[in-house]
Amino acid sequence: MGSSLARHNQVLDPRLEQSLFGRTFSNPIGLAAGFDKDAEHTSDWAALGFGFAEIGAVTVRAQSGNPKPRLFRLKQSRSVQNAMGFNNAGMDAIRERLQEVYPLSFPIGINLGKNRETPPEQAAEEYLTLISHLEGYCDYFVVNLSSPNTPGLRDLENPDYVRALIDRAARSTLRPVLLKVSPDRPPQETADLAKAAVEAGASGIVATNTTVDYSLSPEAKPAGGISGLLLREKSFSMLKALADTL
Repeated sequence: MGSSLARHNQVLDPRLEQSLFGRTFSNPIGLAAGFDKDAEHTSDWAALGFGFAEIGAVTVRAQSGNPKPRLFRLKQSRSVQNAMGFNNAGMDAIRERLQEVYPLSFPIGINLGKNRETPPEQAAEEYLTLISHLEGYCDYFVVNLSSPNTPGLRDLENPDYVRALIDRAARSTLRPVLLKVSPDRPPQETADLAKAAVEAGASGIVATNTTVDYSLSPEAKPAGGISGLLLREKSFSMLKALADTL
C-alpha cells in the first residue's frame, strides 16, 4: 500500500510504543489472526495503522476449512461469528510468501494450528513441525489450542498437555512462543493454565480466542466462535484473572 495511506492512518507517538521480544511495537492495536490467513497482505498492515499483525492460523497441510456459509454478522450485537476451521494454504505456501517480505518494519506473529484430521496424539508434532519450518520468518509464534472450529482442539487445552507442548516448543526455537487461550473456561482455571504455560517457557499469553457461549445473543448460530462486543466482558474478566495470577 502506498505511503499516502500510511500518512493518514499511522499514529506515531513514543507514548504508544512498547519494546517486546526485541522488537518495537509502535502502538498496541494489532491485527488478530484469522484475517490474513495466508500472508497475502502482510507488508500492508502498518500502512493501515496497525502496530503489529498476526497471520494464520497456519497448518502443516493446506485445508479448505469448514463448509460455507461460515462467517456471519450479528448486527444487533455488534459482533461477528465465524466457523472457518483453519482454512489456509499450508505452511509451504505461507513460508514462500513470508520469505519475500520478511523482515518487516513492524512485528509479525504466526498463529499455529493443527490440521483437522490429525489425531490429538500427533498434534504436538505438527506444532513443532510448523515452528521449525517457519523459523526465521516471524517475530513470535502463537500456539492455538483454543479455536472452537477444529473438533477436539480445545480438549488439548489442559495444564499437562500445555506444559509439555510449550516446553518442547520453547526449546525448539529462538523466537518467543505464546499461548492463545479460550474465554469459555472459568477465569481462574484459565489463569492457572496460563501460569503453567509461562512456567514451561511461554513468553506471553494471547487473551482471548472467540467464545461459543451462544446464550449471549438471540442472533447466534449453533456453530462457530463469536467475537466483537459480545466477547468484551468475558475477555476483560479473563484479563483480570491473568493479571492477578501471572
